[in-house]
Amino acid sequence: MKPDYMKQQVMISGGGPSGMAAAIMLLQYGWEDIVIIERQESHAKFDRGKAFNYQLGGRGQNMLSHIGIETAEILKYGIANEAFVLNSFNPEGVETSFSIPFVLPSKKTAYWITRAALLDMLYQRLKTVNSDNRIKILYGHKFSEIAVNEGEVTVRVTNPDGKDLRFTPWLILGCDGVNSKLRKSLAALAQPNSSDFDMVSSPSPSSDLMYKVIRLPRNMTVNGQAAAVKDHAKSYVFTSTFKSLHKRLSLFSLPVMRPEDPRMANIILPQNHEFWKIQSSENLTSYLETAFPQLDINEVFPQEEVKDFMALKAAKFPDPQYAPKIGMEIKTEASVTCCLLLGDAAHAFPPDLGLGVNSALEDVYHFGQALETHDQNYVKAIAVYEAERLPESRALVRLVKTVFPYQYNHVPWRLKLSLVKFFAQIGISKITAGLIAQPGFRLCQDHTISYTQMERRIKTADLVFYAIILMIFAAMLYFVFRVF
Repeated sequence: MKPDYMKQQVMISGGGPSGMAAAIMLLQYGWEDIVIIERQESHAKFDRGKAFNYQLGGRGQNMLSHIGIETAEILKYGIANEAFVLNSFNPEGVETSFSIPFVLPSKKTAYWITRAALLDMLYQRLKTVNSDNRIKILYGHKFSEIAVNEGEVTVRVTNPDGKDLRFTPWLILGCDGVNSKLRKSLAALAQPNSSDFDMVSSPSPSSDLMYKVIRLPRNMTVNGQAAAVKDHAKSYVFTSTFKSLHKRLSLFSLPVMRPEDPRMANIILPQNHEFWKIQSSENLTSYLETAFPQLDINEVFPQEEVKDFMALKAAKFPDPQYAPKIGMEIKTEASVTCCLLLGDAAHAFPPDLGLGVNSALEDVYHFGQALETHDQNYVKAIAVYEAERLPESRALVRLVKTVFPYQYNHVPWRLKLSLVKFFAQIGISKITAGLIAQPGFRLCQDHTISYTQMERRIKTADLVFYAIILMIFAAMLYFVFRVF
């Protein structure tokens, strides 16, 4: 017999990947009244500020499989990433293809998938399983606050007309990102211990890099050669004529599966870069024409796209951070309302390791496992989940900070040293038959180990690497003193 609390309302703040996945999972478990609050107008609303291309790895795929989305379905929306191969066009239009062994050979195949495609895949699955309308998505609505009045817990939500709606859920999930309104509301309720929900930040070398995303045609002419860029399964990079540190840039575009999705180029640069000083569409077009003579700029960047790009405010990578507390019980005489933060609301960081959406979906998966273990008793499940996952969040944030933060080439000499270490550690792992772990960037692709286990293995591998460097240096000094 189903417990009475499964008939009570569940509210999910945020209708992104983790929010939709959580709703589908709860429906499959038998929860009867699930409400998603999402500020966007629809799942298909194109958000230029979030036009990301995710690498959906084993952690994310575990969750998708749990809600009935298998590899065959993913392949309709994404492209397998079995090797990191780049097709580069220099300013003269010369094409060079090269590969870097970033991909862990033994890992589960990952898939390049745009945020728009991932949301659409989840939405289509939600429609399929939601035939009895137990999940309601309120698009264009904003989560405002939780209040406790006269022994009742209520949630205030603002509709598109600016009017307030009131809900009385027994379970509230925060899947609403790094600036989570739910987390801020919990901090207000936690007085005088509001700092329990303040994010603990630790700056990374990639923190505060600024980024914008610009759309590219799926097919492009390069140096007069029509449709030189035409393979949707390939990654392309266009290097510029600029060489100085604060002026050079490249356009880097990842594979895109669906014909309706444009290619996207990520522009990721330090805050003091000349690019961010461009103030008008005309100046941007002129800048791009000088930077990329191999491209027909008017074809690749029509004026409408340039204007849209200029209107978009540049965002910046956040510091790696985590919330020291992610769950709360709000007790009244009639009930216990529980709140839980998942994904970016609980831990956020730059996209250095491709773990953002994967860790968010993994959070939902582990919460689901806790619910199953405790027969859907959400009070017990949240307590167990919080105790188990907080150490993982802390380890994850430390990994993002230290493993490969210089990959954006904003400090060129540090990138070169990082690559030397990367290749050396591949060799050390090979020589020791895997006794010493792979370099951190590869090991982070192994979904079968926890972040705390991963951190320990990476520390051991780093210790061995630096010990070898020290021995080499000592041997050189010994040779120098003996000879001279």
